[in-house]
Amino acid sequence: DWATTLMSLACHSYDSAEADQLYRDAEHKILATLRLGNLHAYYHLAYCYFLNGDKEFARLTFRTASKMEFDLNIQEDAAFNYAKLSYDLNLNPIFALTGYIEKYPENTRVEEAYESLSTVYFTTKNYKKALQALDKITDKNIKLKEAYQRIAYNRGVELFNDENMQEALALFDNSLNYSYDKKIEALCYYWKGDALYRLKKYDLAVKSYEQFIYAPASFSLPLFNTVNYDLGYAYFQLADYANSNTWFRKFVRHITPVFEDKRSKTIR
Repeated sequence: DWATTLMSLACHSYDSAEADQLYRDAEHKILATLRLGNLHAYYHLAYCYFLNGDKEFARLTFRTASKMEFDLNIQEDAAFNYAKLSYDLNLNPIFALTGYIEKYPENTRVEEAYESLSTVYFTTKNYKKALQALDKITDKNIKLKEAYQRIAYNRGVELFNDENMQEALALFDNSLNYSYDKKIEALCYYWKGDALYRLKKYDLAVKSYEQFIYAPASFSLPLFNTVNYDLGYAYFQLADYANSNTWFRKFVRHITPVFEDKRSKTIR
């Protein structure tokens, strides 16, 4: 229709004043159509606001269009754009994204909604729900795999701090399925070793601590000398006193004036 033509002309105009006028003309024509009872107009009005850079009005109008059942394809697209703009503007994005996912679980765009939802949960440090959202995505790209490595590690840390060692180990292993961030990979080996030690699986703890030592990024981490201390105790528990003495000596040789607190381990 003519309003759509005006919006198209505005998109291709190099004159900002002219484009702004074209959008206003399109808006007036769509509003006139809306007053005549054409419910499709809400959808076109939302796009008009969006193309003219008014994302907040576009979001609200897409939400209105998403409640209209006159055309199921338009309803779905409006719901998706409402959720996407809610995410972009950080306006109650969890409500909008979960609403879309629950209503359109089989739609091809639902994985994009899960990706956005995972990002929201990660920024609010809700690592458990962030992982649940990522687990719904069957074909993860590199960006999502990097996010999964980081989020699984942080969730493992939470479980470790809650003294839930078995579940923490599972999350550290999940994180270790990806090796994009070498620092996180090294830290997973270290805290996996610590969890195994607390479970009295000392031989496995030794193996994980040694994997930390040989991880490429471990040398730059403050825990690099601390692991010598931990290995000393692990070998002591195994009654391997010669190795225990060796690792304790290594720790003493490299000890810093302030023995670092190991509890600070989440990656932000």
